[in-house]
Amino acid sequence: SFTGFIDTDSRTWDNLAHLQLTNTSLFSLPGGDAGFAVVGEVGNEGWDYSPDPRLIEDPDTLSSEVWGLTSVSGAGRRSRYALTAELRMPVFEPLTISASARYDSFDIADDTVSKPTWSLGLEYRPFESLLVRGKLGTAFRAPSLADTFQGLSGYYSFATDYYRCAEEGFLPGNTEDCTYDDEQFFGQSAGNRDLEPIEADVWNAGVVWSPTPALSLAVDYFSWQIENEVDSISANDLMRSEYYCRTGAAGTPITSCDNVLSWVRRSASGELESLYTPKVNIAKQNLELVTASLNYLVDVGNFG
Repeated sequence: SFTGFIDTDSRTWDNLAHLQLTNTSLFSLPGGDAGFAVVGEVGNEGWDYSPDPRLIEDPDTLSSEVWGLTSVSGAGRRSRYALTAELRMPVFEPLTISASARYDSFDIADDTVSKPTWSLGLEYRPFESLLVRGKLGTAFRAPSLADTFQGLSGYYSFATDYYRCAEEGFLPGNTEDCTYDDEQFFGQSAGNRDLEPIEADVWNAGVVWSPTPALSLAVDYFSWQIENEVDSISANDLMRSEYYCRTGAAGTPITSCDNVLSWVRRSASGELESLYTPKVNIAKQNLELVTASLNYLVDVGNFG
């Protein structure tokens, strides 16, 4: 009775049809022929994670049939299509301009998530060994299948109970001596079918120097301003939001007070029991990055 086997099944699939039409001599410019390409894509993908039923937590007892071990199930699928066009124009010999546009559409849980994006790039070669390049545009990514369709997942952690600390006279930022500064709770997280797409404004600039045909050095700077990143609500943010909602103190709850008060569960005596911290479009990120590379080619004769 103390041993047994656990059977868990998981699978993913991704089907994609891709069609590309290219014309490398669309029209002539002083720097050479302009090139044009159109790409169409259509497909579907799915995800299914089915753990052994004995590992699924009972919503009433908050435990599974296997002591000390739980798991989370989830399944979903989505279909999508995309259309992309790109034009590359050597305006004159030192300068090349490229422009592209893309439209993506996803059908997720009977809802459509779509977004157009664009990109504009420049390449300038003042002399043969030096290239200056840059690009400006937008980016888009639909929420992942796991972020959308993940089932309930349980965990245990600790958080400050700001509401009960306030009843003792301790305000947020000064709760070290509060009786409820480090309360244990049972937490649950899950996917969210109402997630918005992740969007970004992006640009980069750099130089490539090739003093010899065998040697090249490149340095590039990248900047991404990302909005609507997906993350689970933190327990601290949820507890602080409950404090704002219950006391009317100055502050902005992380979501509506109706959601906050339903996601914080307390016993009849007011003790913290559990928190629900779903995945939401809550995060933003400004990311800056510098990359550098050095390439040197060595001729090894017949070996390559």
